[in-house]
Amino acid sequence: MVWFSATTPEHARELWRTAGTAAGTLLIDELGSGTEQAYRHGTAVPNGTLLMSSTSTATGTEPHAAAPGSTSLTLLVDLAPGVASSSPSRAAVIGNLGWFSTDGRANAGPWRTDGTPAGTVLDESLAGVPFVRLAAAAGKLWMIDGRIGSGTLRVKDGPGMATRKLVPSGGLVAHEVVGETNGRAVFVGETAANGIEPWVRDGIAAGTRLVRDLEPGASGSMPRGLVEHAGSG
Repeated sequence: MVWFSATTPEHARELWRTAGTAAGTLLIDELGSGTEQAYRHGTAVPNGTLLMSSTSTATGTEPHAAAPGSTSLTLLVDLAPGVASSSPSRAAVIGNLGWFSTDGRANAGPWRTDGTPAGTVLDESLAGVPFVRLAAAAGKLWMIDGRIGSGTLRVKDGPGMATRKLVPSGGLVAHEVVGETNGRAVFVGETAANGIEPWVRDGIAAGTRLVRDLEPGASGSMPRGLVEHAGSG
């Protein structure tokens, strides 16, 4: 089964699923109204559930889930009650859990979910921290707290485990965690000496280092469009 979003003459951008046939291509609910876009983005977890950010006229933009075989969406939690929106981020997946964050205006911090309302909870380790950006890499959950340009890199081994703050020397500011290669987490970081360049973190006990100073000096190479490949090299 494949999930996708699409527009039709009758519907704005909504969530669909298909089994590869016309009869097996079905609309999953209709959260929007008329030309109002409902589907924002989604991430599948290994148990087959699709976690997504969707907009409805009743709850604004909030986290939803679509179970395998279902033709309806489940609101996981209304983090900004009423028509206001929490605008959850794209989920980072570790095992059968999806992790997401909000835009910081309501119930800020990293949330984890198993795709059910009862299994959607705030991780207390960073409760209240706005604009937490998440990525799964090297079997861990990597987080950048604070607004863009002032982020601190943190790492968590799993649910219920402590969140550790990684503070390398040189005033390093983390902007984005990209992914994992050869057991190392790769992220985009910035220092006064090197500007914005690719960096790597080997793990809790190991160090953080500049991958390569592609644009020598303080201007930085401003790396963009980094994509994780499943494997080494």
